[in-house]
Amino acid sequence: MKISYIVKIIALLISSLLIAFGICSLIFSYFNYRELKQWHKTHPFDVRVDLSQPGEFSKQFTLNCPYAFSYDLWLLLPQVLSPETEWEELRMNLEVHYSVIDHSGSEIEWLREIHLKPSTKPSEGKILLGTFGRLKENTYTIKFIVSQGVEALSGVEQRLIMDYNIGFAWASPVLALFLGIPSLVIGVISSFLIIKFTRKKSNTHKGNQPAAALDGA
Repeated sequence: MKISYIVKIIALLISSLLIAFGICSLIFSYFNYRELKQWHKTHPFDVRVDLSQPGEFSKQFTLNCPYAFSYDLWLLLPQVLSPETEWEELRMNLEVHYSVIDHSGSEIEWLREIHLKPSTKPSEGKILLGTFGRLKENTYTIKFIVSQGVEALSGVEQRLIMDYNIGFAWASPVLALFLGIPSLVIGVISSFLIIKFTRKKSNTHKGNQPAAALDGA
């Protein structure tokens, strides 16, 4: 077997691998993005509360997102608190403490150091109360204790929700996309050029062969 044929086979093999890698990367990017988007919409818990007056309430929830590196706790209101006085009252007067209890009934001590406090102005009725770090995938109970309520919230529907914070995980489908597209394009173009060059050389070789002698000459 000529060396040129060996080189062509190796080149086609590399091109095929590039095409396969590109296709697999694009498939992974698509499904990984869909999965992350679904986790982004998922709330470990969503509970109705009343923060207008002192009280206590609890909620059991399960953390099962493998991509989360932290969790955000939001206060959802049906309407934006537009008057500055209401926002200031919420920011200054609301006092909420919470504790997280694991499946064995033990309180997670390091979470007691975090106190809930409105940290963003209302945007589309959504106010960030706090963020805390990653916990193991398991079932927990969160207990809220309202030491001091906010009168402006009286009679207003309120919900506390938790979101998975998966910020760094979004890099995975993006990286796969940026690797997959060039790999697929390079693989397809190189395969096309190799096949075209091989056919052209083969046709040229046939054209240069001497014509067969006429019978009886």
